[in-house]
Amino acid sequence: MKGLLRRIMRRSVDRAVQMQPRRVDRIRNDLLYAAPSERDLVAEIRRAAERLLAAGLAPATLGAVAVRRSDKSATRTAVGADLGCIDNRALDTVPIDDSDPLVAALAFHEAAAWGLPPMLLALAEQHRVPEPVVASMSEAAGSIRLGVATEPLPEGVTVIRGMGVLAVGDDVGTAVTRLEAAEFLATITVHMSDRSWTDG
Repeated sequence: MKGLLRRIMRRSVDRAVQMQPRRVDRIRNDLLYAAPSERDLVAEIRRAAERLLAAGLAPATLGAVAVRRSDKSATRTAVGADLGCIDNRALDTVPIDDSDPLVAALAFHEAAAWGLPPMLLALAEQHRVPEPVVASMSEAAGSIRLGVATEPLPEGVTVIRGMGVLAVGDDVGTAVTRLEAAEFLATITVHMSDRSWTDG
């Protein structure tokens, strides 16, 4: 009788898991990222997300940051999470073979930041990237290029026209710094273009 009850209960639990996989994943992630061993990671992601938001590099629920955990998995801010309110409940563990450019980049890099910086996107619509007019900012940004979401993304900043901008680095702080520096250069480039247009 006990064996039968166990089997029935196990089947019920298995069926519930199959019916609500997202909810089960959410609970598993909440518990994982609430652990004391994960506090530094959560704090690092929170700081990077707050910087992304404060610098105007992404609307609150459209930007994201991610960190590689292993060769196969990554931690990212949950899709739609408010960058100003990141805690253990706002993080997801995802496979690196994900089709999302933010996560796919972690196959080759340690961390990534995704944003919608307006000046970089404006230049991309003209098939342009920022001019390297300030040496320190160019160095901080690294390589800035136009790319597509389906190709391997190099170190630096990649503007994916019509989608957003991805910056990668050794940690999420570096990735956000690259995004900030690239947007700074893009702002100067746009203003220089506006000035040359009015002067001409």
